[in-house]
Amino acid sequence: MTGDKVAVVTGVITATDIGIKGRRVGMSVHDLGNRDRLGCSRLNQEAEDHLHPCMSSAPFEKVEAGTGDFTVLPWHPE
Repeated sequence: MTGDKVAVVTGVITATDIGIKGRRVGMSVHDLGNRDRLGCSRLNQEAEDHLHPCMSSAPFEKVEAGTGDFTVLPWHPE
């Protein structure tokens, strides 16, 4: 789901180098040009069991300079 320059998505991690493959998580991004922000759901079983589609925290983490230049495009489910 998107709203202006913010997107929220949930899904299962299929590839990672931090040992959380197979976990269901929610992610959010705020497209601020070259200084985007990210948010994610808590990575524990209790939170995972109650994670509904398009559910995550607000984008709270700054993206490291030179990385993560996300582009949020309008999308709403039918």
